[in-house]
Amino acid sequence: MRPFFKRIVLERPAPKPMIIVVDTTKAGSATNTFILPIIKDASETVKIYWGDGTNSVGATGDNTHVYASSGVYTVRIASKIFGGIKFNNLGDKAKITSVVSFGNGVTRLLVSAFFGCSSITSMGNGYLISLTTTTTTQAMLYGCAALTTVPLFDLSKVTTTVAMFQSCASLTTVPLFNLSKTIDTNYMFYNCTALATVPLFDLSKVTNVSGMFRDCTSLTTIPLFNLSSVTNAASMFSGVTLATTSYSDFLINLATLPLKSGVTFHGGSSKYNTAGATARAYIISTFGWTITDGGAAP
Repeated sequence: MRPFFKRIVLERPAPKPMIIVVDTTKAGSATNTFILPIIKDASETVKIYWGDGTNSVGATGDNTHVYASSGVYTVRIASKIFGGIKFNNLGDKAKITSVVSFGNGVTRLLVSAFFGCSSITSMGNGYLISLTTTTTTQAMLYGCAALTTVPLFDLSKVTTTVAMFQSCASLTTVPLFNLSKTIDTNYMFYNCTALATVPLFDLSKVTNVSGMFRDCTSLTTIPLFNLSSVTNAASMFSGVTLATTSYSDFLINLATLPLKSGVTFHGGSSKYNTAGATARAYIISTFGWTITDGGAAP
């Protein structure tokens, strides 16, 4: 008698939805209404569970839902893959107050996704966004002024993070994002006025760091970033006053790197010590950099 083998079929777990919390009373459309802007291709299926016991199939563009009464609702957006949501500083941007989870579906596009969502206070780790099909997070969280922390997004395939956190004025720190393939971080943290510490990002392939930490007025120390590929560092620390020791160590480290020639660099109002002065002079004479800062420390 032949042995009996039971065939086991391994199925992929059902996608977990993106979960957001909305407050319909905040500025935007009518106080009992929420408009969710979605980007999707015709082949992609998105289902929206509005948090009041009803659901609908998501369409490209604005998806409007009228609740029986105004209030706070938990909205679930379920899809295996879709373009994403894109407030882009428009519509009901102020009504979303939290991103509980990004779900485990694949989101193709994050450009300006939460731009102007000034009421978001938190973003849970949950399942982080899969960025296998996008290379830019430009302006993704621009203007999320109430956001205090962000999860460890997988940015390992992203090449452009321009203005990703610009004007996130309540952020005090950020995780160590993988920027190993990033080439443009222009204005990435511009005007993050509460940002007090930053980790040692891998900036070895970045060519444009202009304005990256501009007006980050709480920043007093910085890691020893590798700027060997940088061709534009204008206003990198404009509006910032780094501690003399930290800024001097930064200059000393720069002087050990094979820097690009003719770069314009702004160190804000930061001052340098004697060792920093030597390194600064070497960078200017050897690589032709133009350096603006607070001058020599007394």
